[in-house]
Amino acid sequence: MESLQINFRNMQGSDWIEKLVLTKSQKLSRFCDQLLKCHVTISALDNSHNKGCTHEVHIDLRVPGKEFVVKNSQIDSDPAKAIAIACEHAFDSAQRDLVQYMEIKHNRVKTQANAKEREMNYLDEHENEAADSLA
Repeated sequence: MESLQINFRNMQGSDWIEKLVLTKSQKLSRFCDQLLKCHVTISALDNSHNKGCTHEVHIDLRVPGKEFVVKNSQIDSDPAKAIAIACEHAFDSAQRDLVQYMEIKHNRVKTQANAKEREMNYLDEHENEAADSLA
């Protein structure tokens, strides 16, 4: 991966959060070797005395020809737990997006266009077989 950037909003950064994000982003680069950019922003959104603080993880990924944006928010009275869960969910979603991107890029997924093309090829083959049997 070319570029990993971690930003914090409305909160202090910490080594354990940066280490968690680094570990998760390295895992993403194993699924997609063409990952050009990974920009992660971790924000404390509000502080409710009844529910706890809301933390959001926002991930911006760039690969050749495409950009993915993923975010996840968690509310918990323990900020560390909320951040860890939000990171886990956001990076899991980013991983699914990258895996799907790679499958489409390498034609390993059935798309509507591919299905129609296969259907047309199937019909052409059977028409040729029918014409050959009549001849």
